[in-house]
Amino acid sequence: MFVDVKIHGKPVRAMIDTGATHNYLASAEVERLGLVLEKGVGRVKAINSAAQPIAGVAKSVLIKFEKGRKRNEPSTCALFFEEIEQASGPIPGVIKKLLTEFEDVMPDELPRKLPPKRAVDHEIELVPGTKPPARAPYRMSQPELVELRKQLKEMLESGIIKPAKSPYGAPVLFQKKADGSLRMCCDYRALNKITVKNKYPIPLVADCFDRLSRAKYFTKIDLRSGYWQVRIKEGDEAKTTVVTRYGAFEFLVMPFGLTNAPATFSTMMNQVLHGFLDEFVVVYLDDIVVYSGTLAEHVEHLRQVLTRLREHELYAKVSKCSFAQETISFLGHIVERGRIRMDPKKVQAIEEWRPPSDS
Repeated sequence: MFVDVKIHGKPVRAMIDTGATHNYLASAEVERLGLVLEKGVGRVKAINSAAQPIAGVAKSVLIKFEKGRKRNEPSTCALFFEEIEQASGPIPGVIKKLLTEFEDVMPDELPRKLPPKRAVDHEIELVPGTKPPARAPYRMSQPELVELRKQLKEMLESGIIKPAKSPYGAPVLFQKKADGSLRMCCDYRALNKITVKNKYPIPLVADCFDRLSRAKYFTKIDLRSGYWQVRIKEGDEAKTTVVTRYGAFEFLVMPFGLTNAPATFSTMMNQVLHGFLDEFVVVYLDDIVVYSGTLAEHVEHLRQVLTRLREHELYAKVSKCSFAQETISFLGHIVERGRIRMDPKKVQAIEEWRPPSDS
């Protein structure tokens, strides 16, 4: 949750974090507010659990809320930018300064509320005369049932799903991710068979690379759980119902697995970033790439994109973003200064493939 406060009479956008042990400020904010730092002692665990040295302590700072005041001693350490730079590389100072203005666009998790209703919500139009498909839940192992209860609880608390009473029913199953955790998948194959297909064009990869080949600076923005930032059209929620051992639930936001989900998402992103596309932005599903010829242009282009995301209440995932880089990985390729080549990680398995032998 973010609140507006005043420090030294200057407005500050602050995040309320009930798990934090102290109050923290970014170094750029300390400079902007004109705070005097005393030498800091000790280290603090950041969001990635790594111990960070305290850059300094500002004592007897008056923090004014809308109602009431609090006197405290905020510490400063580069938590936000350390996470970004680990994901990409060194960030120019002018970009860092810009990003401090838009930290609300890159929260640690999605707000616990439904996305706003937009011109593009996900509609599920069915072939006339078809019957609602309903299937029984799949059997699950004990560890999967534990994970199912956990994920259902989280989605209910976040407002992503709600209990359903519906003639529709899709089973769920789990897929193991690279890090060993389990991803819940909805088996909408029966529903997809009777869904009228949306033929909205997905961007051609070659067209995206044509635009990027002429630029020097790139920012790649990855939306956090992008599909969950799109509402299901009012009246179509029941069609998304999933059935589990613990009951039936319908989605209020767009789940993974629906046949027209990529088309809906592309439509929304094209509308949100209208006027920027092919000028200094390319979009492929939930990946946004801002490209520019100079750093000065890039600052302005990035400001416009982040402003547009804020206006439409769309949120990015910092750990998957890269800011103002001269080299980026995009759609399985490396893009840098007019050159586009395959990402070595994508062809490593083929290159290391041993030739067959008779032995």
